[in-house]
Amino acid sequence: MQFHRRNNNVHILAIIGMLALTLACGNAIPSGNRDVETADAVVDATQPSTESVPMDTSVPPEPTATNTLVVPPTDTPRPSPTPPEPTATNTPVLQLDKSRQDMAGCTGILTTVVDLNVREGPGHEYKAIALVPVGQILCVSGKSNDGTWWRVEYPLESGGKGWVYAPFTISENTDAVPVVAAP
Repeated sequence: MQFHRRNNNVHILAIIGMLALTLACGNAIPSGNRDVETADAVVDATQPSTESVPMDTSVPPEPTATNTLVVPPTDTPRPSPTPPEPTATNTPVLQLDKSRQDMAGCTGILTTVVDLNVREGPGHEYKAIALVPVGQILCVSGKSNDGTWWRVEYPLESGGKGWVYAPFTISENTDAVPVVAAP
């Protein structure tokens, strides 16, 4: 008996829900009369109309320009490759504490703007034989054919010679520096 009473309650709730839905959606229950009431008259919707209905033939207004912000797409940043870790070398570091007065006998002088390798010849393919720290002053004794390398004395007053890359230096009085052949 309990089962039938609960089943009846479910049916009643379902019917109430459908009625509420129907009322919420408007008069959705079909009727035999398909007449539609308007403000002026009752029209039979099942019969074709013989009355002409005026149509709006006016031209729609031209659209007006608006200030619309257009943001162009941007490139998605991509990670740059990680440079390899530097490897330790046994290149000696020169510590030169000479001033410009000590350079009186030099044809030209230069100052390093970065830590700079001294190489055996004018090119990156030559072996690095020393490292000159930034801000050091060197005596110039020659230059490469294309003028991109300086031949310098190192250590100063030792008679040793080496080559440094010119773009990483500030040079003075080097107009008379002669071109020197590569070793």
